[in-house]
Amino acid sequence: RFVRTRLEDAWRHARAEAWPVAAHYLLYPNPWPKQHQLARRWHAQAAFADLIALGGRLEMRTNWAVYAAEFALALGYWGGPEATVETLPPGAPLSAFERKYRASGHALYRVAAVIPRSFAEFG
Repeated sequence: RFVRTRLEDAWRHARAEAWPVAAHYLLYPNPWPKQHQLARRWHAQAAFADLIALGGRLEMRTNWAVYAAEFALALGYWGGPEATVETLPPGAPLSAFERKYRASGHALYRVAAVIPRSFAEFG
């Protein structure tokens, strides 16, 4: 069954219902590059607390190094596990954006962490 919804609403509902989530993938989110757009980045939104509270494997991929660094710092700020920015090695792309960015010569970055389920009481 396919459900179309805002991701922020899905995270909030999944947290409220204590749904088990094995993994989250944020693939090439809009980096909202202008300074006044910072609050639109995933790691600067209130919904980020719901994402972390769900636990599970979290992986974010981007072609923007600053976004990756901010995302890794935000995990620590919100009390999540320590995460580092890695350069994504060549391999099968997970999305059309990844294929496009790789083909155009962009450096690609990954931030990955495993958030324990016991962390679900966060926030």
